[in-house]
Amino acid sequence: MAKKPHLNANHLEDLLSFQSKDYRDGFLETDVKTGIAYQIQALREKTSLSQAEFAKKIGKKQSVVSRLENTEYGAVTVNTLLEIAKALNIGLQVRFCDYLDVLERDISPAGMKVDTIFETLLNYQNRTFEPHNVIENVNSSNIRITTTGDTQWPINKTKSRTPQCLGSGTPIFGIFTQIKSPSIFHHSTSH
Repeated sequence: MAKKPHLNANHLEDLLSFQSKDYRDGFLETDVKTGIAYQIQALREKTSLSQAEFAKKIGKKQSVVSRLENTEYGAVTVNTLLEIAKALNIGLQVRFCDYLDVLERDISPAGMKVDTIFETLLNYQNRTFEPHNVIENVNSSNIRITTTGDTQWPINKTKSRTPQCLGSGTPIFGIFTQIKSPSIFHHSTSH
């Protein structure tokens, strides 16, 4: 179970305002609409793309991106959000929560940006793995990813979310363990 935010005096005042249904409903609608619009804009700006270029990347028209970045639009569907997440190689969470979680959400520009799976794995790799521990334990049951640096890293074929360990006890999570250049990688089954 996720750790709940710590309730403080500032939260109490805000939470008391939520007793009014009109206030609560208006706050929720504004928060969700602006949050989605600002995050889509932050994702586009992170890629340094124009609306037209971003639209092409996510398989939409520029007018759709313009609407999605409009805080008043609010008619975005879960399917559209999924399409964006898939096109950008990022995760997506759509969930109900309590109002304390809403108040604790980071709505700063930095909080709106997210890492792709490749950036996440690279960050994790840089903190956890030592190349010799992984390379010396590669065997025929692993698939490899070849990066531009000609370094090969094993991949767990089962795609299990359970940590997999190589001989040294170094855990391998999910599919990838290192990516030097996220935009240019390919699968290689050669050993």
